[in-house]
Amino acid sequence: VKRGELGKEFRNQFIASPGMILVGIDFNAIEAVLTGWFAKDKDFIKAAKLSIHAILASHYLKQLDKWDEPISMDWDEDKLKSAISLIKKKFYTAYDQSKRVVYLSLYGGKPRMIYYQNSGVFNSIKECTQLQNMFFETLAVKIKKWQRDVLELAHRQCYLENLFGHRHFFWDVFNIKGNLGTQAKDALAELPQSTAASIYKEVMVRLRPELANYLRAPIHDELLFELPENEQD
Repeated sequence: VKRGELGKEFRNQFIASPGMILVGIDFNAIEAVLTGWFAKDKDFIKAAKLSIHAILASHYLKQLDKWDEPISMDWDEDKLKSAISLIKKKFYTAYDQSKRVVYLSLYGGKPRMIYYQNSGVFNSIKECTQLQNMFFETLAVKIKKWQRDVLELAHRQCYLENLFGHRHFFWDVFNIKGNLGTQAKDALAELPQSTAASIYKEVMVRLRPELANYLRAPIHDELLFELPENEQD
């Protein structure tokens, strides 16, 4: 947990040794970027790298008459970064709602589940539904198609294999009635999550020996190092 008061308190419990400093290398939005890559959606990849949560929030705020126009990938970089920064600062609630909807929607989360897993974040299931529909109708049109395709693939061959050759088997993607089975969400998460994990491992394996000695822990999408304070470069 990085954000919020509890997140700050938790991170403050980790203290570097005398003469050392803790440095994190963050693979920012790697799972969303990989999802866009698998879906062959360049705009989604760009949005994920910039802040897909803020961009979705801009669409939602426009609908609520709180924002002039949705953020567009056609804007120049300075305008994009300025708008994203403003939304994070001025409309954090909409940003936070969008963030939760994006990640849970990428892995098959339904509005009811999103609402109950995020107590106090949303006003209603209807609000979750509106935001999720907006996500798939604007930023994630190609993602929606890829989700259908990957579920059918996992169901047909009973496994998914990532680019590193790691294979995971699935036996209940669709049930006998043709509805989503108990492993549908796992199948949607498999390729982005397993590929991200493989990339982290590959990075750790390829670290220069002198840097590898300072690696302390992989934490979700971050590698934590404890480096000499006078050798930060």
